Amino acid sequence: MLKRLWRWLKRSFQRLFGKKQTPPLEKQRRVESPKQLTDAEYESLFLQLLAEVNDGLSRGGAKGFLAAKRINEANLVEWLRGFGERLLALATPNDELAKRIVRLGELSIGEVSVVAYDIGRRLGEGETNRKGAKDAKGEEKGEAEAWFYQGYEQYMAEDFLGAIASFDSAIKIKPDDLRALDQPGCGAGKFRAI
Repeated sequence: MLKRLWRWLKRSFQRLFGKKQTPPLEKQRRVESPKQLTDAEYESLFLQLLAEVNDGLSRGGAKGFLAAKRINEANLVEWLRGFGERLLALATPNDELAKRIVRLGELSIGEVSVVAYDIGRRLGEGETNRKGAKDAKGEEKGEAEAWFYQGYEQYMAEDFLGAIASFDSAIKIKPDDLRALDQPGCGAGKFRAI
């Protein structure tokens, strides 16, 4: 009993008059630098952010979202520019996505908002990088190849659902080009071998 009382008194005096002890290194909070995300990860996070903005996320909430996910703004802006160019190159309009991107742009959370607003505005106006009518054979082939290569990149990044959707888009544009059917993620290549 006296030993416990003595230890308690000793600890109390150390707390009051002693030096504060620093915890061991393994217990100290380590600050990790944000890792470089893949295009698929950026796209997933960006679409989550757009969904929350659509549900009424505030300016502070959007900043908090980016901070909580530890997203480097410069890397996000660089990715967003490329993503925007790919969106604008698509032949299919997407008014709902354009509205959500414009809403993000209106939150004024930095350069992300500036780039997002520009992309959303251009996407909403129906601006595309297509030249001429859709019946141009060279353009159809180029668009089908773009979908094919995007599907291949998604497959390599293990975004299998996205890869299948991209291969399907390539097949819709150019059904006689069987390269997309032979891809592992598509599954149709199995049937051609039978």
